[in-house]
Amino acid sequence: MGMNNKSFSQEPITEALRQLETGKSVEEICQDYGIKPARLRRWQEKEKEMEVYSQLYILNKEEEKNLLREKIKDLESQIEMARNILKRI
Repeated sequence: MGMNNKSFSQEPITEALRQLETGKSVEEICQDYGIKPARLRRWQEKEKEMEVYSQLYILNKEEEKNLLREKIKDLESQIEMARNILKRI
């Protein structure tokens, strides 16, 4: 009796995918979890999709960080110019 209609939490999904990466056969994993190969493929596709989203998020944050660093440099330059002006007064 399989668990084809059962929802799985992230932990067993992650474990099944890890086992697949380490060389365990699709058939063994499907038998262990009571699923069909199509479900395992969907899990793999979703995992890959999440990896892409994670990478895009990281790239976006890196871009934001670089823009903020540029703004900080500009503000530091403006502060330095203001200090020089104040010294002359």
